[in-house]
Amino acid sequence: MDDPPTTIERYAGKAFDWALYGVLLVSPLFMGGRGPFGKFVFVCFVSVMAIAWIVQSLCRKTFVLRICGAEWIIAVGGLLLIFQLIPWPESVLLTLSPNLRELLPVWFSSPDPTHVQVGTWNTISLAPHATRQALAVYVAYALFFMLLVQRIRKLDDVEWLLRSLAYGTIGLAVLGLVQFLTSNGKFLWFYEHPFRTTDGVVKGPFQNQNHFAHMMALGIGPLLWMLSTTIRELAKPTTPFKSKRHSRSQFSGKKRHSAVSLEVLAITFGIGLVALAAMLTFSRGGFLAFVAAAFVATGLYRWQNLVHGATLKIAACIGIVVVAALCIYGYEPLAQRLSTLQQSQSLEELSHGRRALWDAMLSATQNFWVTGTGIGSHADVYPVYMSKFYSVDFTHGESGYLPLLMEGGVVAVALLVFAIGLILYRLRPCLRRIIPADPLQSRRGAALASPLCAAIAASLVHSTGDFVWYISACMSWTILVMAVAVRLPNLLQDDVGDDTATSFEGSRAFLVKIFGWTSHFSVSPTGQAITCATCMAMLAFSVTTLWPAARAAKDWNDFRVITRNAEHEQNQRSDREIALLKRTLANDPVHRQASLLLAQALWRAENQPKPSDLDVGSAENSNAIQVSAQSLAIEAFSRNPLQGSAYVFALPANALLDQSQTANAMLEQALRVRQHDAIVHMVRGKQLIAAGQLDKGFQHWQFAFNHDPVVQASLLEQLRPIFPASFLIEKLEPELAGLWQMYYAYREGAEKENAQLLAKELISRLTGKGFQSEGLATRARNYYALHSLYHQIGDAQQEIEALQHAVEYQPDNYSYRRALAYTLYGQELYSQAAKHFKWCQARRSDDQHLSKTLKECVRRQIAAAAVNIKR
Repeated sequence: MDDPPTTIERYAGKAFDWALYGVLLVSPLFMGGRGPFGKFVFVCFVSVMAIAWIVQSLCRKTFVLRICGAEWIIAVGGLLLIFQLIPWPESVLLTLSPNLRELLPVWFSSPDPTHVQVGTWNTISLAPHATRQALAVYVAYALFFMLLVQRIRKLDDVEWLLRSLAYGTIGLAVLGLVQFLTSNGKFLWFYEHPFRTTDGVVKGPFQNQNHFAHMMALGIGPLLWMLSTTIRELAKPTTPFKSKRHSRSQFSGKKRHSAVSLEVLAITFGIGLVALAAMLTFSRGGFLAFVAAAFVATGLYRWQNLVHGATLKIAACIGIVVVAALCIYGYEPLAQRLSTLQQSQSLEELSHGRRALWDAMLSATQNFWVTGTGIGSHADVYPVYMSKFYSVDFTHGESGYLPLLMEGGVVAVALLVFAIGLILYRLRPCLRRIIPADPLQSRRGAALASPLCAAIAASLVHSTGDFVWYISACMSWTILVMAVAVRLPNLLQDDVGDDTATSFEGSRAFLVKIFGWTSHFSVSPTGQAITCATCMAMLAFSVTTLWPAARAAKDWNDFRVITRNAEHEQNQRSDREIALLKRTLANDPVHRQASLLLAQALWRAENQPKPSDLDVGSAENSNAIQVSAQSLAIEAFSRNPLQGSAYVFALPANALLDQSQTANAMLEQALRVRQHDAIVHMVRGKQLIAAGQLDKGFQHWQFAFNHDPVVQASLLEQLRPIFPASFLIEKLEPELAGLWQMYYAYREGAEKENAQLLAKELISRLTGKGFQSEGLATRARNYYALHSLYHQIGDAQQEIEALQHAVEYQPDNYSYRRALAYTLYGQELYSQAAKHFKWCQARRSDDQHLSKTLKECVRRQIAAAAVNIKR
């Protein structure tokens, strides 16, 4: 019999449980743990759990350590990450990953005397800093899993954890729905995300509604288990008791007829809220994961005969309520989203760019399938292999399996297969009820295994098209499910390992040896000290690794907010951006994007000097800026050789003119790793044109002009004074957006002939094939744009007709009506103009200029009518 716990041990136990609640319920509030600060909060709660467990262990006379059979998988995973971070000699590295030489030629030696080498690359990971951060998060995940294994000591603990998941799911659903109904665009009503709002769909505290839907899918199984268990408890025979009032039924053994209690109603209402919140995310992948989890849970309950008749009735009521709520708040958007699953003719059409991303990852995998590119390197690696340019930055792999294969190679995928096999192996006897001899205990185990299978199914299904394994909130709930799954059979029968091993032969005995290795044993004082020291070292590594990125998160977020803020002037915004980037780097000197963006900003400032910087004193300042940009760029590509534009920023200004071997090699390296980078193409084009290779140079400029609006503006500023519009149209082949910018540039430059030429080209594009196939709003915008072009070329009749069409397609648009009124007025069509002026005045009665023009229009209309009468 165990000794009663001491006061310190009890408080440590409470601290452990509260920290566990923090992991499950609080850390998801920090944007789901997607960003560095959210991950740091998760690690902090895990640290509290670990310290509390250490205190508990030190207070006990006997230090007991539980082994679940997953330890070797966790250890091999950690070794894989360390293996990717170890500096290797060049010969060994190229043996392990031979395609690195082809990808990074300037980083490896060559017998060619003309070969240029800028440095030596010595790690398997192509993004070592990202892999180091991934290792820190992985260590926290591993600690969280092992701490849960130590905490789960009896079946009551399993039920407590499942109830925690269930109530946490209801809480998130309520939060998401309330935020959806009272949205002000900010997450949790105070956090402004740079590119996302809370309008239109249910997101809760998650940047992506798919991940919120995944949390609902993980929690639906525990909720159905709670409902089923509660109804079964209410349906048990009543306990005899003495009471005159109930004397008739005191020994009758009747089942309770009140199968619906307040608790059942509360759980039912919670399930309805969770289902409604999941549907209102309008997430196709989330919907499929939710349906998969619900289907697996109910299917297993039916197979085990664990479903009470009242449960089915309640489920039907939930379905009716959810459908009714959807009809009110969003049935049509959901139906439209789900219809794409059936109507899409190809995976490319269905995935909207994901197919190209997956193809790129598969191409990378073919080159690095043995050792991988480094865990966490996806954002840097995938652009190398993208066959088509997308203006979207795919920060994650839009899948769980493909990024794991690309980043970790076959070893990572093998570990994933072993982990899934372990969970299925451990849950199989629970579902088949072959472990305990007691039927009630067997039934209880099967009921507990069903929601675990549902959550695992949701995770596996959703990971085919989303990166839920890379979100700390989603992963922490999944890890809890995994820990419960591997512990459940041991709780049902303490000594299953050896007995099971002796009863199987052949391949099944081999599986038992791999997956059935479970035990708990006492640890000596020396082993206890080693265990505690190892745990604290792992915590220290995770915290110190993730803290700089977490500290820089606010400044980085402010920078991303200000980049889309058009209220400030360009100069003020640029100064503010540079200041925020510098503060970000001060907090996190190895920030992946901030150093490169700061180098880019300083490089542009040096290459595009202001008029006030043309004196001698400012020239020295310009040189200082250039050196700073160059040093930042060198540091950037030294840490990450796949940042193509860093090679450009690292080049001295005169290197592009003297055609040095170093400049050529670095620009070729930049194009090799960033074939769709507009800045790289712009600089390469400038170099080739300076060397007299005009056609090749303009091919690079053509790409740059059509793929980056900033580069587009820079090229126009340089080329417009030199070349006529017809030459630029021929050489740059501008797309519609670029053609508009070209038109504005020549028009503002008072080059009427060139502006008219561009206006005619734009008219041809806007009225070409497919013009009438657009929607009404798009057609109205196009006609409104056409009226200014017709005005440029002096075709008044076409100008009026274009505005009339715009008003026809959008009759309530004030801007279109006002433009039409003034155009008619300018063409002396006073009667038609007066009608539109009156329409505008009825909506903007405070517009004094409009009222004055209307009076003048009416006066001229009367005067014209009087002249006609006299005639």
